[in-house]
Amino acid sequence: MERNNAEGQQYITGERNAQRGWSYYNSDYYYASESAISAITAGAQAVAQEHDSTFTVPDYLAKGETHRYNFNSALAGDPFIVSENHFVLDPDVVPPKHFQWFFESGGNATAQGSIQLTSMTVSNADGTKTVTDYTTDGFDPTNSCKGRTWVCWTDESGTEHRQEAEFRLDAQGKPRKVSDLLSPSKQDTESASLLNRFLANLQCYAKGYFERFAVLSPNLDLRI
Repeated sequence: MERNNAEGQQYITGERNAQRGWSYYNSDYYYASESAISAITAGAQAVAQEHDSTFTVPDYLAKGETHRYNFNSALAGDPFIVSENHFVLDPDVVPPKHFQWFFESGGNATAQGSIQLTSMTVSNADGTKTVTDYTTDGFDPTNSCKGRTWVCWTDESGTEHRQEAEFRLDAQGKPRKVSDLLSPSKQDTESASLLNRFLANLQCYAKGYFERFAVLSPNLDLRI
């Protein structure tokens, strides 16, 4: 996971600070770790047989050590440990090969304690509502209500594809599935199905949403 995260840092735009969140996923590391686990397990079993013994991989899920389950579990979070990593919903969902995903949210370290008005809704006497959106278009790395995500994958023919979305994080910072932000592949192939399933297994959310004492968003949707 350290190599995965080190690789992902290059994609962060703007200044890094404690108010911002980000995540990166490269499925090459998933498959490399699965191969390594299989090789180590086979080697340990072979040594055990030579000494008339047995070896089995511990049931980490039964022991509650979900963070040791597989590569995906590092980004899925541990129900027994307060963690900011809940980007993967189900660690058992297999990713496509040669797949990359990146997400970042904005934030301004100098704006702590301030409130940012993102929209205002006025209820009129005739029953209609007038909504004024104060957010700007495009991703702003200093704006805590802004998010950006992209995916890159290779199809069966070896063609590389990339999709990107810039979006608004609501005032509560609630998670949003990547499959709702990007247009999944409509091809009727096994790899396309694998891609769509994994996009639905990833989510984006505002910094601090999963902390024990959730950090209140500085964004304000005013309703009058």
